[in-house]
Amino acid sequence: MIKLQIGCMMILLFIAVIYFSVKRVNTYSHKIFSASLCVTIFYLTFDMITVYTVNHLEMIVPWRNWLYHILFLGSLMLEIYICFSYTTTLIYEDEETARRKNRRYSIPVICAFAGLLLLPLYYVETPRGNYSWGAAVFMVYFVIVIYLLLAGLELICHWKRVNPKKRSLVLLAYTIQHCGSKMYTGARDAKGNSCIKFGTDSAVGQCMFIVPEDVTEVVIYVAKYKAKT
Repeated sequence: MIKLQIGCMMILLFIAVIYFSVKRVNTYSHKIFSASLCVTIFYLTFDMITVYTVNHLEMIVPWRNWLYHILFLGSLMLEIYICFSYTTTLIYEDEETARRKNRRYSIPVICAFAGLLLLPLYYVETPRGNYSWGAAVFMVYFVIVIYLLLAGLELICHWKRVNPKKRSLVLLAYTIQHCGSKMYTGARDAKGNSCIKFGTDSAVGQCMFIVPEDVTEVVIYVAKYKAKT
């Protein structure tokens, strides 16, 4: 049930060990990236904890289950805000400008934290597994939508000033998040050539990617949805 989280945690810990073991200039963007690593590890930890607690409601004290879910959902919202903050550092090369923007745009996530503590949170029990639901969960969706829109607005308003390579990376990252797609690197095609594999969460999905201007040819292979193979 938590195999995916364990796999993600191992990868993140490996990245964190390498990242923090190397000395580098302590810039604002590096501080944000460091915070993102720590918060994501914290979030994944409570993701695994809540997977267990929500499926063993009769064994867990209710207030503890509530606390674990608040920490899980709160860290997820914080990570979304940190990702947005890192995006602003790519758009605004001046650190002070990026700091001012991030302080101004922290208002939605602060309000969301207050809502998370006050709004109802309950658990839906199904034969295939339980999950959390309620207005507190909807608050997380609200934060995701808000910061996706803000990131898109910032990128559109400052399109020309952003480095084309950084712009492409930001667009690719947010497109994959928006489409609910998964990207797998290190794959091989039928001829043994290196390739990138995309997948979607449903039978009807979409993928979008951006390539550098010097790429003259892109080969795309389309496979059937896994349920029909």
